[in-house]
Amino acid sequence: MAAPYGTCVSAVHTTWIRGQGGEGRTLVVGLILVLSLVRWAQFFAAATDEDLEAAAQGDQMMEKAMDYLEKLSSQADVRLLAERREMAQLMYKMELNLVREAGQAEGKAEGKAEGFVQGKRDALFRLLERRAIGLTDEQRQEIESCTITTLLDQWFDQALTAGSADELDI
Repeated sequence: MAAPYGTCVSAVHTTWIRGQGGEGRTLVVGLILVLSLVRWAQFFAAATDEDLEAAAQGDQMMEKAMDYLEKLSSQADVRLLAERREMAQLMYKMELNLVREAGQAEGKAEGKAEGFVQGKRDALFRLLERRAIGLTDEQRQEIESCTITTLLDQWFDQALTAGSADELDI
């Protein structure tokens, strides 16, 4: 990992030495900062000791950081604190997943219930249309806003035998 970084930095320094103008210097400094950030990201993302050593190789600041991490890791109380924090993060993620799953299940159940009620409304409107029973705007609005399935069932049963909208308890 250190070779590509070193190669890029060498190329950048060569360009700078050749006398680029002010814009070139700004670009060079920006590039150096980006490359440095990439190396630090690799350092912090290291999954194994080998990855950590490879990321820190040749960089005094990173080697100091690695030494400090090793010292911290050797202290039992600091290690215990880190383990507790990792456990707390794991528990938080698990709880978050449980809450999300419960919310999804609740949303799915609500969606099914709303779909069921809408199906009853649609069936009632279709029956009334087939039987050529005209509704007032108020009756139509009452059916549209109704969420009580037993009431929709009652109106449906009435619509089976009604001759006009006046015979419905809507």
